[in-house]
Amino acid sequence: MFNDITVNHGYQEWLKTAAILDPPYDYISFSDFDEQNVKRKSNKDTAFSRTYSEYWKVRDERAHQSNIRKRTQAALQDITDNIVGSMVDSTKRLRSNNPETANDATDDNISSVVKVYEKESAPSPTSIRSIIKSYQLPNNEVFDMIVHADVNFIEAVGLYCLNLIQSPRNPLLFSSLERTAATQTTIMLLHNLFLSVNDLIGFNWIEVETLLTNKTKWDGVGFCPTSEKKIGLVLVEFSGGIMFNSTKKKATHDESKIENGIISFIEFTKSKAAYFVRFHAMKLYLEAIFYVDETYIRRTYITMKFPTTATELQVFFTQVPMVLNWKKSLVDSLSQIEY
Repeated sequence: MFNDITVNHGYQEWLKTAAILDPPYDYISFSDFDEQNVKRKSNKDTAFSRTYSEYWKVRDERAHQSNIRKRTQAALQDITDNIVGSMVDSTKRLRSNNPETANDATDDNISSVVKVYEKESAPSPTSIRSIIKSYQLPNNEVFDMIVHADVNFIEAVGLYCLNLIQSPRNPLLFSSLERTAATQTTIMLLHNLFLSVNDLIGFNWIEVETLLTNKTKWDGVGFCPTSEKKIGLVLVEFSGGIMFNSTKKKATHDESKIENGIISFIEFTKSKAAYFVRFHAMKLYLEAIFYVDETYIRRTYITMKFPTTATELQVFFTQVPMVLNWKKSLVDSLSQIEY
């Protein structure tokens, strides 16, 4: 997958850099460059390969969630609780008007609510909008866009998605070219995600060149706004539009392109990690490549579908902590870069 990769075998060699892994001394990572284990995991029929794949699947889904601030979790829980509460209230009104359904549901059993009132099986855009706009910070805190960047991100992106969902013709449900789709999805999301740290990283879009990748043009690049050197801190690629040119071949080509760009970045800056974003088939991939003991290890922090319904938006809210964690990891790494 990667170019110019050498592997240094042995437990003692792994141990030298194990302290910088996340979590430290994570022994399962030893299999990433141990020769015997590499052979075993490459054979998809072995028990080791299946266990290895399942481990990283679970690990990636849960990675670093404990580092997200309690305020964000409280906000997301508040949204979920209020949506459920709205569903229960709707069922109460339905039962009061229709005695035949009175015994079919209880306030504490939401699955029964869904069975009785199928129209409320998914949260309504109106109820979500009301919940987002009425959310209050705990302990009478005064809102600050920098301090409360997480809550601001939820509100900005959530209301944007709701506007599209409730519009007469949601553009995300119709075919569009690559750059048109990007402005309505990836660009909007990354702009709001990094707004609170745009003194550290700012994005340029469409046909962007960097110092390290010669004449290669990128769909998006995150630069340090105070540096004269155009070193791409984050690379972004749009692999097709919406229901247009979103082929597996296109995605594979862009993955190879971005991996080569990431390797150039790591070699030049002596960084331990580099970050990138891909958009393909209405899904956003927030990823990173780590360089550990002359070995490149690729990790996907989160794969998320851009929401086009209220139900998908509810799922999106549950994934926000992992999005913020990817951002935090990226921003924290900037101080270690050698320009």
